[in-house]
Amino acid sequence: LVEVTGTAMQRKLINSPMLQKACAYYKWKVEKLVKTKNSSHWREIGGGESREPFYLEDETGRAIVFPAGAELNLVNDYQQVFGSFSTLPPNLNRFLTEQRISGSSFFGLRSKLRFSETFVAPRDKLYVLGTAHFRQKKADLEHSGAADEKTAIMMREIEENDSHCAASIVKGENTKWFYISDRSEKQIVSSMGWWVPLSIWGGPLLSAGCLAYVLYRFTGS
Repeated sequence: LVEVTGTAMQRKLINSPMLQKACAYYKWKVEKLVKTKNSSHWREIGGGESREPFYLEDETGRAIVFPAGAELNLVNDYQQVFGSFSTLPPNLNRFLTEQRISGSSFFGLRSKLRFSETFVAPRDKLYVLGTAHFRQKKADLEHSGAADEKTAIMMREIEENDSHCAASIVKGENTKWFYISDRSEKQIVSSMGWWVPLSIWGGPLLSAGCLAYVLYRFTGS
């Protein structure tokens, strides 16, 4: 398990699907406002993320990050709400068509939609907590979401182009910790607030409470 603060770099040229911004990683979501008798809520009707690995550089070298399965704490780069019967901008109309999401008609949107997109731009500063492999393996490629027939191609690409990388960072098999954030480590700890001491002391306190209950239950004292 390692934590690295470094600079994100594109490994391949990709663009975010909504804003068409050059990036190293992106994630998007489309939600529809659903109204009930007493309340309303947003329901996701489409979403996705890039599966391509990207580079993370610091003063010690370069690693490949396979983002699949990571918990993300990234600033939302774009969020826009469009009301019923409104007309979408051409790029979002094209985006819905490409993603095969039904939402608009000749008269405009059939319901209120919310579009959200976040991405890691080249040169963005990132904090990554994950499992490091100091030699790329086939298992790393499986974390990229690549289909079986593409794995061999990616293996050759990594062997040819990424031999200079010190490590790959992935979601480990034996740990739940895989975290990517564009905040500093200090901001992350501060934002977690009460959760950090709870995660540290919650287990021992729970065990002590259970032990006290068992002793009370069977000793009658």
